[in-house]
Amino acid sequence: MSSPLRKALRAITGDEAAAKGGSLLPPLSAAELAEVKEFFPLQKFFVLGQPHSGGSVLARLLNLHAELYCGTGAHFFTRQPVLSELFVQPEEPDAAASLAPSPAALRAMADFLLERQAHPLGKRVAGDQSQNELGGRAIQEMHHLYPDASLIHIVRDGRDVLVKQRLQELTGGAAANPRRERSRPGDNVAIFAPGWLSEATRNWANGVSETDRLGHQLYGESYYSLRYEDLLARPFDMLAKVWAFLGLEADGLEAKVTAEIAQDEELTLDKSPQAVWRQFFTPGDKNIFKENADKALLKWGYEVGADWE
Repeated sequence: MSSPLRKALRAITGDEAAAKGGSLLPPLSAAELAEVKEFFPLQKFFVLGQPHSGGSVLARLLNLHAELYCGTGAHFFTRQPVLSELFVQPEEPDAAASLAPSPAALRAMADFLLERQAHPLGKRVAGDQSQNELGGRAIQEMHHLYPDASLIHIVRDGRDVLVKQRLQELTGGAAANPRRERSRPGDNVAIFAPGWLSEATRNWANGVSETDRLGHQLYGESYYSLRYEDLLARPFDMLAKVWAFLGLEADGLEAKVTAEIAQDEELTLDKSPQAVWRQFFTPGDKNIFKENADKALLKWGYEVGADWE
């Protein structure tokens, strides 16, 4: 079996060697992009955020707009194997090169998946929401195939993110809303192992920081960021801003947004102004988070100084 074909098969099956390598995918040329858009003309956008950061909520609310369709979980760029790993550069001339999808073919494949549900519904804007497990790399991968798309980055207080993640792990993966859990006394056993919390905290801080940095750098005015907490506190105002960012009017949608949130018990719980992490973080947990993610908390306005308790 030729080397390029072996590489393609390894990428499809998620081989570790393929996963570790950087993207070999060259950016789409202007001519390739124009050609693909002749067949798949809908405006494209992507909603990315760390796991448990409210991306699925944002996608569901965005779908209240009659001109927009947002799917979930395509993971073109946010989970290995990423889409670009299907691209193979042949090592030998004429060696099964035709078996490797070109960048334009990969873009067309992704566009087909994005438009297959949006187009029959008469939508003019199509997108996907995926939890970003790869941080900044996902933005680089996205930009290779979608330099013309819009990127929406949703962020949630990392302390609440990690509480929800840990509770799900402790309950065997069952969905858990931390606000349903009874507050525990301060002398109870911590829910976090120090090593786990240190690594998870760094991953959150690096993920949101790199996504934001590369979002600004690569997408400029086509990049928009928002906090989950602001979405819950002022849902229609925040959604109107996101729709406007995508070139859509929000007229007549406030009642729909209010009704959608009112019928969701989990969102009602999340709207509590009290930070849920305070129920679960021990003094030691707070110190670990400060050491590894204090700058990210300050950057996103979750704290105003390093002396938070």
